[in-house]
Amino acid sequence: MLPKTQSKFEDLSDVNIQGDSILWLSSYRVGFGKYNLHTKHLKLYTPAEGLANSIVYGSLMDSQGYAWISTNTGLSRFDPVRETFTNFDVYDGLQNNEFIGGSFLLLKNGEMVFGGVNGFNIFRPQGLQRNSNQSPVAITDVKVMNESVGFERDLPLIIDYKNNFVSFEFAALDFAAPQKNQYAYQLEGIDKKWIYSGNRHFVSYSQLPAGNYIFKVKASNSAGEWNETPTTLRLRVVSPFWVKDWFKTLMIVLGVIGIVFFFTNRIRFIKEREKEKINLNRQIAELEMKALRAQMNPHFIFNCLNSINNFILHDQNRQASKYLTKFAKLIRQILDNTDTPLASVERIVNFMNLYIELEQMRFVNNRFDFEIEIDPLINAHETVFPTMMIQPHVENAIWHGLMHKAERGKISLKFCRENKEYVSCIIEDNGIGRIKAREIAQDLSPSRKSKGTQNVLDSIETFNRQHNTEGAKIIIDDLYDTQQQPTGTRVKIILPDLAQQGLKLVDNGF
Repeated sequence: MLPKTQSKFEDLSDVNIQGDSILWLSSYRVGFGKYNLHTKHLKLYTPAEGLANSIVYGSLMDSQGYAWISTNTGLSRFDPVRETFTNFDVYDGLQNNEFIGGSFLLLKNGEMVFGGVNGFNIFRPQGLQRNSNQSPVAITDVKVMNESVGFERDLPLIIDYKNNFVSFEFAALDFAAPQKNQYAYQLEGIDKKWIYSGNRHFVSYSQLPAGNYIFKVKASNSAGEWNETPTTLRLRVVSPFWVKDWFKTLMIVLGVIGIVFFFTNRIRFIKEREKEKINLNRQIAELEMKALRAQMNPHFIFNCLNSINNFILHDQNRQASKYLTKFAKLIRQILDNTDTPLASVERIVNFMNLYIELEQMRFVNNRFDFEIEIDPLINAHETVFPTMMIQPHVENAIWHGLMHKAERGKISLKFCRENKEYVSCIIEDNGIGRIKAREIAQDLSPSRKSKGTQNVLDSIETFNRQHNTEGAKIIIDDLYDTQQQPTGTRVKIILPDLAQQGLKLVDNGF
């Protein structure tokens, strides 16, 4: 009876005894095994160790100590000293690769008989000679982009980086049983170790990086003995021009030139920007001075002082004091405006109310009305306008639109939101219109040229440049009734809402 440790061998097909301590076991399932009766140690041999197949039908021991094992895929010879297998199949003369269980016999003359599905094989183990010829290998074809190319072993094969799909075909020069020849290959620079491909005698490589390579291939003969001297072929994948040294040098030179050119232009650009900034600041200063002169024009001041003097002469001291107080406050606000290029709507409204009150007091019987309307969508404390852009238009409405009107006049000032990004101020009067006013001015002073309109356009252009926008504009419309008679003028000033753009207004206060 076999030891319990041999229970792993289910469906035993054969047991051989070697000496007084070794049992050789054959199994229909787990292959071939060696059991040591003294140490109780069992060792299995499977296809992983070189056995032809794990289905073993029987085994015989020859006079030299080799075990001959019949399997489901051929005949294996086992060397118990080296623990190596040599396998034989139909290409070596077997009746078939598949044998039959229990069909084996060792004859008295030392010959062995193994029966199979197509008959039986009888042979003398000592008479079987191993194929000891080392099999050289030849590279039979090289293809680039699936097209065969000529090559010489002593010269490198040169291919372009764009055609970097290459295939190698090779064959072992051993014709005893060519079906059993085995191959191994390696492309130095790509493969870190030998690739054993069995009897497959071709290999392909794609997308090879530019560089130098050596393709090596070796083969074994039908007995499994390898020729360790490989056949080689040098291969060079030509680099694209942009990775060559001359191109890199050129790029470095061009890069240095580009950097120098960039910084030169950058410095020139900064200088031009600084020059433009200086010019812009000068224009802003000039426009502010023009606006200041417009607000403090000599005629207005002269008329205001005359009005005060008139009140005093007519013994209207209270009226004179009231007028003088308002006049002084207005002058102070005008001077404060020179320090603040932008003012909130709330501040502008206070200034315009004060200015209109003075102008109304100068007119006989207070001949015109004035109203201010602020859109609820506008934050009067945060929304800003240029400080000296609105008052000149109101002044024009009074002295050119209403002064020559017999009926009672009216001026309205509206601050509106156009959309999320823009706000506007509309100055509208019911005066005689620009055409009639221009005719009257020409008759009174034919040599005088008004610069008010040009100053306004200049201020808008400067505003756009200063705030890097193109949205600021002034629209002036003449109003007519149904009979096409002039009924006044409407001036619409449209500006970007600077408060929405993150501008923080510093209010000096009045």
